[in-house]
Amino acid sequence: MTQSVLFVQPTANRSGAELSLSQLLEYVIDAKIRAHLLIGGGGATYDLLSKKCHTTSIVKIPKLTRRLSSILKVIFSILPLYLELRKIISAQNIDTIYINTLMVPQVLIVSALFRKCRVIVHVREVRTTYPPILYDTFLCLAGFYANKLVVVCDYIREGQPIRCRKRVHKKSELLYNSSALNPPEGSRKLEGTLRILCVIPITLRKGAFDLVAFSKTMLKIWPEQNFKVHVLGRIDQSDVFGKIKTQIKLLGLGEYFHFHGEVHDMEQHYASAHILLHPSHTEAFPRVIVEALNMALPVVTTDAGGSSEALIEGQTGYVVKVGDMMDMAKKIKYICGSESVYHRQSKAAFSQYTKKFTPKILKKTFLEIIER
Repeated sequence: MTQSVLFVQPTANRSGAELSLSQLLEYVIDAKIRAHLLIGGGGATYDLLSKKCHTTSIVKIPKLTRRLSSILKVIFSILPLYLELRKIISAQNIDTIYINTLMVPQVLIVSALFRKCRVIVHVREVRTTYPPILYDTFLCLAGFYANKLVVVCDYIREGQPIRCRKRVHKKSELLYNSSALNPPEGSRKLEGTLRILCVIPITLRKGAFDLVAFSKTMLKIWPEQNFKVHVLGRIDQSDVFGKIKTQIKLLGLGEYFHFHGEVHDMEQHYASAHILLHPSHTEAFPRVIVEALNMALPVVTTDAGGSSEALIEGQTGYVVKVGDMMDMAKKIKYICGSESVYHRQSKAAFSQYTKKFTPKILKKTFLEIIER
């Protein structure tokens, strides 16, 4: 009998969760598994996701936050959600419900009412991103109600409170992000202005303000080196962006920055860069690091979340403390200040990608999880 899986996705934004789900749906199609989609509404990736599924249904799936209004929205969403799930499960003979985020506990609880269905929760979030009591409660619920948890990094399994750690460890499977970009042919060359790539949304939590301190530090410790920081990412907090631009102007750093905004064709930017700078203050497992390794780029990242799990310290890049721009600048100078070190780390970066983060590896692991 053909396996039938219902994927539940609360949003259709162009974020990591939706793009990752799109990739997983490709593997499901290849494996001849019937995929169905329950989504919270339209958006930038709605067509991308829905065209890969046999059926698509829409029902509001609000995320729970500390605001009273969100709590009320979640409560009022439970009955419509239950009725829609019952209809889909009956009509499509669903045997597995795959919830693509931890932060919709109402979906988990309602799904658990359908005993014939296996429930899998894909945990992409970390404790530092949400109020701890909220996150801990959701993770404990997932450990209790779900049949299986899929975590994007080991940091998630180690970072939760003691009371649910054993259950989460027992039920969880590790599934790293992957990348399928086309790496440049031949070895990378350190020529011209040093192009430092930074792929983050312009927010405080992603370390956008630290870029100003980083550029000042680079000028201090490596004054003879021409460099430019190319920042790719949506402007989530316009006030933050405005303050950053003001600081850059006051300090006379304008020539060292290029803010590209949100970019969909990432490959050319990775191809022309020399190194990836990732200053984030909170992360689960950043896809951008995997993409950089895929493109044979050394990486200097903060130790936020599971970022360090992607790298081999001193071989494919370096991990520094959150906010330590002096150390970050020193590491970039060390890597890019020597042709031999740079080429060695560039080669090691691509080797690390081929061993751990290719689509083939992700597909094998994911299908083993979904078909059990």
